[in-house]
Amino acid sequence: MPPGRRNVRKLTLRPPLPRCAIVWFPPFPVDCPIEPFRRRHDPLADALPAHVTLVFPFPTSLTVTQIASHIRRIVGNWPALPVTFRDVESIVDEFVVLMLRERSDAIIALHDKLYRGILKSHLRDDITYEPHVTLGRVAGNPSQADFTTLHDIATREVRGEWRCVLRELAVVTLHVDGKISIDKTIPLNFA
Repeated sequence: MPPGRRNVRKLTLRPPLPRCAIVWFPPFPVDCPIEPFRRRHDPLADALPAHVTLVFPFPTSLTVTQIASHIRRIVGNWPALPVTFRDVESIVDEFVVLMLRERSDAIIALHDKLYRGILKSHLRDDITYEPHVTLGRVAGNPSQADFTTLHDIATREVRGEWRCVLRELAVVTLHVDGKISIDKTIPLNFA
């Protein structure tokens, strides 16, 4: 080999992986103010209905079928779960959220079980899981006044209490081109 030349192999760049998440779409009443508020304040509102994320988006080469099989093993004997949403809160002065209050302990237990097995390595220990629906997000680095205003509006417009029943989960894919698809729905207690 001539001096100065190294045996360098060409690196093949792999395309980025899609990210998957596991969510629940609460069946809020038609007259509920959540979706209208989200359309005005949540950048994801046009791409995805109001949802509770049980497994946060993670990059994966797993297929939707593999993820759905994992979910089926966990929720096959899991009963339908009535829950209650109420109370507008904030997360890190960027997100305004509606909290899941009654039966949140059961949703947290389901979240913990979903992060076992093939999804164990994707659990984020740096986040304390609190089940909620995102109502709005302040993009970028907003001033405190902008965030406070958004929080105050949400508190006025999305007050009340909503009861829903968790009957199914969905696998959602965030594609590398920015599109979001709802790929598979898995019912609870199907066994």
